[in-house]
Amino acid sequence: MHRFGFSGFIPKGYAKTVIELDYSGVANASEPYYPDETPPPTKSLKVMHAAVRPGTQLFFVYGHSMEMPSPAAITHGSTVFVDPNDDEPRHGRVYAFELPDGSICVKRVWVDETCDRPYLYSDNPDQKAYAPFSLPEDSKTLGRVYAVQTRSGFRLIP
Repeated sequence: MHRFGFSGFIPKGYAKTVIELDYSGVANASEPYYPDETPPPTKSLKVMHAAVRPGTQLFFVYGHSMEMPSPAAITHGSTVFVDPNDDEPRHGRVYAFELPDGSICVKRVWVDETCDRPYLYSDNPDQKAYAPFSLPEDSKTLGRVYAVQTRSGFRLIP
């Protein structure tokens, strides 16, 4: 395991290349319209070059709705890596959305051909506290969440 927590394949020469990326903002993982956005703890994050896709945006995650008993959980205080080039929501994937009020949320997408809009789900098993909701009409898809950096390390998200 690499010292940054990445255990996947790293092309030769990339393992030692670390770059610094600025945070794009805060993504809410609990209430999508969270009123008091908390700034990231720092303005930037040092990451391995191999983990960065073109145009990658970093968001500090605030809230517990994407937490689940799994190593792939997006926990409160983690950082998500968003690929803006993958902005067509697909069923079962996790995306970052800018909602009509300007707030940003991170949710799993449920696409049902019988509905006109995708539904957004939380990974937290407490569906009473974190109920699914329809993606609001004037929302913008910022991109797919392809990785998460937590205190325990870096993980790719399928």
